[in-house]
This record gives sequence, structure tokens and C-alpha cells, in this order.
Amino acid sequence: MPTYQVSVKWGKEKFENLEVDTDELPELFKAQLFALTNVAPERQKIMLKGSVLKDDGWSNMKLKNGCMLMMMGTVGELPQAPKEKVVFMEDMSDSQLAATLKLPTGLANLGNTCYMNATVQCLCTVPELNEGLEK
Repeated sequence: MPTYQVSVKWGKEKFENLEVDTDELPELFKAQLFALTNVAPERQKIMLKGSVLKDDGWSNMKLKNGCMLMMMGTVGELPQAPKEKVVFMEDMSDSQLAATLKLPTGLANLGNTCYMNATVQCLCTVPELNEGLEK
């Protein structure tokens, strides 16, 4: 198979007159792109009009001189999963929520006292009022 001169578009950048030898494995071409972009070869996805370059060879790519390949991939490592499982407020029990927010879990409703309970709970979060009551 012959050697082709191609261009590669990666994001806003364009690399022209890159040499592709289809007798070589795609790893060599990906290493050349790594030298230009710092995108690791295992993170590169190279496409030409709907076909994706496979690691086993160039057989599925219909290359021509001057054709434009598109590369997708990012520099650096993929984000790591958090070490501790994230727990959202909606998933916490009342006691977990109170411990996290350092607030009491609430007041018992004694009939028609829900509005008064809500008002007392709001006043409880005012630091100046808490300091005044403690004195």
C-alpha cells in the first residue's frame, strides 16, 4: 500500500502534510500525532467520513492524498472517581441531614403549630440571636 500526505484537524488546530504509511501500524501515526498534540495514543480517535481508524490497520480507511482526517481526544488524564461516595441531601435521613448541617431535625407539630415551628427554625439560624440568647 502507498504513502499518503494528509491533514489532521483537532479542535481548532490543523496539521497539514502529515505522512501516512499504510504499510505501518496506525500506532506509528498516532505517535506522530502525540508529538504534535500531547494527546496520548490510547486517547486518540481518528476518523475519516464516518469510518474510525482501528488499531489493527488502515484497511477500513479510504485514504487519498490531501484528505482531511479528524482527531478527537484530550490532553491529560481522565478525571478520577471520588474516593468517597457522594451523598446528596435528598438521599439523607433526617439524622444524617441534622449532623451534616449541625441543626436540630425540627420541632414536633402539635396540631396547628407548623408555621410557628418553621419560624422558630428560621430564627435558630440567625447567629446574632443565638449569641444573645446564650448570654
